[in-house]
Amino acid sequence: MTHATYQALQGLWLAPWMYDVAGFDRATVAQHLLYGATAYAIGSVFFGAASDRLAQHGISHLTVYKIGMVLTLAMFGLLAAGVTTGLLATVSVYGFCSISAALAYAILTTRFAHGMSGRVNTAANLLMFLGSFLAQWGIGAVLRLYPVSDGRYAPDGYAAAFAILGVLQLVAVGWLLSMREGGQTPVDKS
Repeated sequence: MTHATYQALQGLWLAPWMYDVAGFDRATVAQHLLYGATAYAIGSVFFGAASDRLAQHGISHLTVYKIGMVLTLAMFGLLAAGVTTGLLATVSVYGFCSISAALAYAILTTRFAHGMSGRVNTAANLLMFLGSFLAQWGIGAVLRLYPVSDGRYAPDGYAAAFAILGVLQLVAVGWLLSMREGGQTPVDKS
């Protein structure tokens, strides 16, 4: 849910939010999106390498995943609250941490039979992209419930849409935090 929300924002709704809520001009919006996307790429390398190194020292992939998702949710919370002070840092940390969701693929493959890993990863990918599409569509649907002024969506509309996504992410992260380390991989009976 957190990664799907990040994809929905970075791919479609973060730029309009920066115009409509933060009041940024086109160049500032582009700079923020570039920094967020760059941080996402750097985070990809960091979380992949760091999680493996930390696992060698007894800190599991699941623990790193949980930390990344909590930080992602915290950054989204700042956006949902309409905090525009330090927005470049918020967008950068949001991008950097949200890619930690990719650790779910490594974690999931250890919880299913070896022969199921392709199907498990495909299902996870499908759910993330479906969630992203639904989040993109849902934000737009909520924004249309509020008046548009001077070609800008209402900040209250963003607040309502982001609040809904925030609650969904909070539920998902709460469920994630309750998870324990997985046991042995089940035997493939196919």
